[in-house]
Amino acid sequence: MEQQVYPNVQASRQGPQTNGMAITALVLGVLSLTSCGCFTAIPAIICGNMALGTIRGDASQTGGGMAKAGIICGFVSLGLTCLVLGIYVVFFGFMVAAGAAGAAGSSGGF
Repeated sequence: MEQQVYPNVQASRQGPQTNGMAITALVLGVLSLTSCGCFTAIPAIICGNMALGTIRGDASQTGGGMAKAGIICGFVSLGLTCLVLGIYVVFFGFMVAAGAAGAAGSSGGF
């Protein structure tokens, strides 16, 4: 007997595919930590949440871990950006206050 060949059998045996938004969230999250800061942190959080919603609703997609990692990296980057900006504001506030105090103290002059 001759065995029949089904051309689409290989396609049906493939497992679940990784969600593209999850990959995007991970890439944006890593970029936000390394170089781009909040410019890619906010899109990483948005893409990660969208990917998680899609993955929860569709059992044929994976990548929940990548989406969560992108979200976490995005939040860490936002936190670090806010911390650094806060330090700059406090530092320059002290510099302005010291300059104003120095100018007020030196006006009595000779």
